[in-house]
Amino acid sequence: MTEWTAPPAVDQPPRVLLVDDHIGLLAQLTELLTESGIDLVGTATDGHQVLSAITAAIAGHGWVDVVVMDARMPTVNGLAATRQVKAVFPAIEVVLHTAFADQLGTEPQDVGVFAQIAKGSHPNHLLNAIHQACASARRHRRDGRANAVAEVRRVMAAYPPGEAGADPGGPRPRVGSHHGPHPQTPASRMGAAT
Repeated sequence: MTEWTAPPAVDQPPRVLLVDDHIGLLAQLTELLTESGIDLVGTATDGHQVLSAITAAIAGHGWVDVVVMDARMPTVNGLAATRQVKAVFPAIEVVLHTAFADQLGTEPQDVGVFAQIAKGSHPNHLLNAIHQACASARRHRRDGRANAVAEVRRVMAAYPPGEAGADPGGPRPRVGSHHGPHPQTPASRMGAAT
C-alpha cells in the first residue's frame, strides 16, 4: 500500500509529472523544468501510463501537484488520460501542452484541464501555468482536508460518546433474546408455519 504524505508547503517548488510521446520534446521539457527549479517527479510517454506514473511518483516523492500532458498520444490521448487522473486524483491539476488547442473545443474544460498551453509558445507561458496549477492543487488539498475535519466534527457532535447507540461500551441486545420469530425468518414473512 502506498504511503500518503502531507502535501508540500506552499513555498516548495511544484511537483510535476511530464507526459508526452515525443521523446525529444520530453527531454527539452525535462531540462526546462529542472533548470527552472521545478521538482520533476516522473515522466510517461503515453496516456495509459499516467495513473501508474502518478502512483510511482507519490510513492517516491510523496505528492504530485501538476501533470503536464500532451493532448495527442497513441493508445490513450491526453483528454482521456485527464479524465482518468481527475477521477482518481481530483486535487492534481492537469496542464494540457498541445499543438492542437484550437481544434479541441470545450472538451479540455469538460474533462477538468486546468490550462491549455500551445506547444512552441514562450516557455514562461508553460512555467506560469504550472505555478498557477500548483497553487490550485495545493488549495484543493488544503480545502479537502479542512472539509474532512469539519465532517468528522459534525458527526462527532451529532453522536457524542455516551449517548445510546453511540457508545461502543454501552448496552447491547443479547443474541437470542427476542420474543417470537425473527423478523427476517420465512415464518414471519409468510405467516405461521404448519
